[in-house]
Amino acid sequence: MDQYVAAFNSSQRDVRVDLSVIAAGTSGGYAQQTNAIRAHNAPDILHVEYQALPQIATTGGLRDLSADVDDLADGFLPAAWQSVRPGGKTWAVPMDFCPMAFFYRKDLFDRAGIEVPRTWEEFRRAASAVRTADRGARITTFPLNDGAFFAGMACQAGDPWWDIAGNAWRVGIDGAGTMRVGEYWQDMVSSRLAARDATGTQSWISAMHHGRLWGMLGATWGVGMLKKSLPADQGRWAVASLPTWGDDPSTGVWGGSAFGVSAESEVPEAALTFRAGSAPTPRFPGSARRSPSPHPPSSPTGRWPVPPTRTATSPAPPSSTYWTSPRPGSPGGRGAPPR
Repeated sequence: MDQYVAAFNSSQRDVRVDLSVIAAGTSGGYAQQTNAIRAHNAPDILHVEYQALPQIATTGGLRDLSADVDDLADGFLPAAWQSVRPGGKTWAVPMDFCPMAFFYRKDLFDRAGIEVPRTWEEFRRAASAVRTADRGARITTFPLNDGAFFAGMACQAGDPWWDIAGNAWRVGIDGAGTMRVGEYWQDMVSSRLAARDATGTQSWISAMHHGRLWGMLGATWGVGMLKKSLPADQGRWAVASLPTWGDDPSTGVWGGSAFGVSAESEVPEAALTFRAGSAPTPRFPGSARRSPSPHPPSSPTGRWPVPPTRTATSPAPPSSTYWTSPRPGSPGGRGAPPR
């Protein structure tokens, strides 16, 4: 994210963004954000995961962006745009969206002659073949420390755990799809075809490197996680679509985040400039250009740096806060972030 902010700052001269990285959301980051909102000391821009956006919005600390950014809706996946509109108002602009996928040790699969599974039935057979090839290995682990995996799997099975009915939340965790997923993974664990170790730990990373785990069920952020956590494994890993339930092509979603603007920001126009710059059709002050590219105009290095991906030591993406301030000569506004 520091590269992302640096590229934005170098791409124009009207707005300066100062980045403050805080703990991952579930590790205290969201508590910091809500405390800052209650203390009337929130940053201008807040980086929030989709599942946490309603929690932040209900504090009253986010600006309603409907009138400012709703013209950007067509540039995003409908599911991503819907995720930033709890209650029918647009509270943030999507940054990323993370469909689930299956990452696997291609070298080990090829050596054992195991085909990449396309369905969950085939996945179970592949898991059995992994154990036949190496009794100490498993195809993957069921992450008991991360409920987001189970939620994503239930979503793939057509059974999201929450939605809105009228003016109220509707929550259900015992639907047919959830029970199907639970029964499947209970059988996988009980049959010793899948491990049940925590993910995001050094022992988990070591197990993948040393071949005790032949695969990882994750999402698009897994690419960056593998590159950073397993640099010696370059060329060993491949990625495939998440196995499906029969012929249903649906996949699950595990993660994704958006940028919201503080309701008390003294420079909301500057904050929105940064937001527009990170949208699919960026708009920069002083320029009429609208790019069809999914990224803002090129930075001096010739390309826009890729947004950060999750790491093994921080399964959830780092929560970030941003302070915007006009450049010298621009109208006054908030200065540098507090130290």
